[in-house]
Amino acid sequence: MNTSSSWTLYDITGRETKKFLLEGTKSEVLFELRTYGESESEPEKWNWRGQLFQIYDQAGTETNFDYDFTSALVTHRGSLRSRTVQLWTGTTRDASCWTRTLDTEGTQKCSRPGHLLPESGQKYILRYTYNDAGLPETIEANVRGEKRAAGDLLWETYVAGVDYNELSYATTVYFGNGHRTINEFDAVTLQLTIRRTLSHQTKGPLLKSSVPSMHTTHPATERLLRNSVVNPDVEYTYNPTYRLIESSGREQLGKGNDLQGGSSGPNALGAFQMFKAASDAPREGIAVSRYVET
Repeated sequence: MNTSSSWTLYDITGRETKKFLLEGTKSEVLFELRTYGESESEPEKWNWRGQLFQIYDQAGTETNFDYDFTSALVTHRGSLRSRTVQLWTGTTRDASCWTRTLDTEGTQKCSRPGHLLPESGQKYILRYTYNDAGLPETIEANVRGEKRAAGDLLWETYVAGVDYNELSYATTVYFGNGHRTINEFDAVTLQLTIRRTLSHQTKGPLLKSSVPSMHTTHPATERLLRNSVVNPDVEYTYNPTYRLIESSGREQLGKGNDLQGGSSGPNALGAFQMFKAASDAPREGIAVSRYVET
């Protein structure tokens, strides 16, 4: 039986300030606290007045450092706590956390992050660009501070572009490795129905999924490595309430997979194991087979 209850306190303007939880006979616990800009020093300088400044919750802290004159967020920082259960009172925080800063300089018009800057000990930077509608267009990363010969940062492209339809749904996503994902939507419900991933190196799709009612039913791939012809397609079957009742596909065989407890194939390698090219590897056709699970 659930005997817990929660309630929220509001300030005089109707904004949330504190959230409490009461379980059984235990004392009430403050699990979320919100502060606003006018309670900080120099709120006019950073356009904090009337804006949400900090949120303290069980995950950590989020701080909105700077707003522009249009009230668009410019700088945001989040700190995650290392402990699973957060026990804190008021505004006392644990120092064992990491912090990231989202600097939106130059993209205030759409209030979207322009750069993701981690702590000084973590050497990576993410850079975002947006189209005129404020929708994500590209994502680039600089890892370990790598630089070109000229001394400027070397940016690796992960998302090279995104095409949107008139409803701002992403219809095609172009990736930095040359692959692209094409999404097709139902004309009436606007839900995703088919998703295909294509590569410039292959004729057919790498992956094709049918997604009626937002439930994947048939992920399929036409790309085989060194496998013999063991159909890699996957089928999902749902009941009328959209609960998964059966799945079939291709799996890696290993020791003890057969009914007699014998070895029908090599074990799949772990993440830190090595194998020789001449040995039975997870990519060999002899080591895979079809399965049906209900």
